[in-house]
Amino acid sequence: YLDAEVMQRIEVHIVGRTLDEPFRETLVKNTRYKDRVRFVGEISREDTISYLYGSDVVISASRDDPFPVVLVEALCMGKPCIVSDRTGIAELITEGKNGFVFGNEDAKALGAKMPYIARNPGALARIGAEARSTYEQYLTLPLFEKKLLNYLNDITEMVSKNRPKPEMVTTLSEG
Repeated sequence: YLDAEVMQRIEVHIVGRTLDEPFRETLVKNTRYKDRVRFVGEISREDTISYLYGSDVVISASRDDPFPVVLVEALCMGKPCIVSDRTGIAELITEGKNGFVFGNEDAKALGAKMPYIARNPGALARIGAEARSTYEQYLTLPLFEKKLLNYLNDITEMVSKNRPKPEMVTTLSEG
């Protein structure tokens, strides 16, 4: 979905564990720009941080990930992110302001986001600063801890309110 001019401006590193080896092999075989696309595979935690730090943009095409840690780390580092709408982080992204969102499993939609970034590298600093601001506003450890504790307290309260009364509980016993 990306033309030659865009591909000459970018370098893609696909990092992470492969869950579907035949699919990965098909991708490798069908990649037109083998000099611009690198399949890295699974790497150590330290190497992950290095990759994130050295990246201009982080893409997460996760099909279902409510809280992708790699995106939290990327936002913390002020990296613009392009994310699937099936990641929990998608709800924090304002299109073009602090990142970009594309439809789940829609390679064409993902491909449509990349030319803007390739042709406007000067915009990355502004988008990255907004990405960092999003991290500070929603994802720092103290904020996350507070939200998680509130959520758990709400669940505890709901369970307490909906717990059956002792006289309504039937106990099975031997005999």
